[in-house]
Amino acid sequence: MAQSERLIRNVKRDITFDGYFIPKHSKVRLCFWESHNSEESFPEAFLFDPDRFLENSYTSDEYAPFGLDHHRCPFAGIVFKLSTMFLENLDFSVRLHRR
Repeated sequence: MAQSERLIRNVKRDITFDGYFIPKHSKVRLCFWESHNSEESFPEAFLFDPDRFLENSYTSDEYAPFGLDHHRCPFAGIVFKLSTMFLENLDFSVRLHRR
C-alpha cells in the first residue's frame, strides 16, 4: 500500500536530456512527490481539493499516480474503471436517499 514517490533507473547509454548530459551507468531518480506537489501545477498543493480534477486536465509530467509510460501500473485501467463505477453508484445512492 506504499505510495510510489520515485522511480530509480540505471542509464544504459549516454544521453542528453534538456541540455544535461547523463553518462552511461548513472542512476536517475524521477521524482513523483515533487511533481505532484508543485505549486505550478497545483496551486495550494497541500490543500485537500478533489475539485481541482474537475476543472483541470493534467499531463503525465504534472500528475502520474500510476507511473509513466511502459512502467505504468498494470492495473491502472482497472482502478479507473472500478473508481468510476464506485462514484456512479455512490452518486445514485446519495440521490436515492435524498428522496
